[in-house]
Amino acid sequence: YERDEMHFLCGIFTELGELLDPYKKNLCRDVPKEIDVVNLKEELGDICFYATALSLLYKEDIDIIRLRKLETDTDVIELIMSAMSSYNMVAMGQIPKERFPGLIMSVVQEIAEYYSLTLEECYDVNILKLHGVRYRDGYSDEAMDGRNTEAEYKAMQ
Repeated sequence: YERDEMHFLCGIFTELGELLDPYKKNLCRDVPKEIDVVNLKEELGDICFYATALSLLYKEDIDIIRLRKLETDTDVIELIMSAMSSYNMVAMGQIPKERFPGLIMSVVQEIAEYYSLTLEECYDVNILKLHGVRYRDGYSDEAMDGRNTEAEYKAMQ
């Protein structure tokens, strides 16, 4: 239980960092690049996967709540950073850990809506990547370590 819980939590935070990365890079550019929506769906789908797995581990339903309407990329950055720091509230006993997956899924929902995406699209991209390419023959450490990111990206387009 604890190993799975830590795996899912680490997965959420890793994917939140990957989601934040293109926005961080754009802050340094003279002319920001357009956000790659295929990659965005992938990262959101990965977060959905880990949050769903965590909620199943906790045997709790995911309650998605309305957070705030995102209007700018800065709003997206702030929301991602607040999601990254929200586990502090769990660690300090301010919210039960069972509520954390719903909070994370609420963040995913808001970002998806900002880009006119649905959660289903994000889940679908994740399934295409994992079942269609990376683990099409089932899970193995070799498949995890020997990812073909070009083939995965192509499958998600």
